[in-house]
Amino acid sequence: MTDQPKEKPPLSILVAGGRDVVGALDQSGLPTAGADVFVAGDGSGAMCELLANAYDVIIIDHSLERIDGLRLVALIRSTPALSTLPVLIVVEEDDELSRLEGLRSGTDMALEKPLEVYAFAASLSELTGD
Repeated sequence: MTDQPKEKPPLSILVAGGRDVVGALDQSGLPTAGADVFVAGDGSGAMCELLANAYDVIIIDHSLERIDGLRLVALIRSTPALSTLPVLIVVEEDDELSRLEGLRSGTDMALEKPLEVYAFAASLSELTGD
């Protein structure tokens, strides 16, 4: 009897944001590279998803509707079951204030729009250890 290596479960990613963030994910090839991507169009939908399902990482657009990105990060960090979830926030290009606010609010990493596909994929790998 030989030991079969255990297949690693797919990375489960929740995206809270608009088309540009989702488009960058599509271009990165992550869904075909063993990642399951789920999309919540706004902040309140994302929080509901996080409370109902387990995710390996969340990617948050800074300019979300209903609950903005920074408020969503604060909610995640103040919820014990979610407090250690890796969080990546996406900010407008050259918006250093939003980048700093995101990092100060508890995100693990900040990226600028438009997302550079390879940097985006590398950032996810760094956050999740893949």
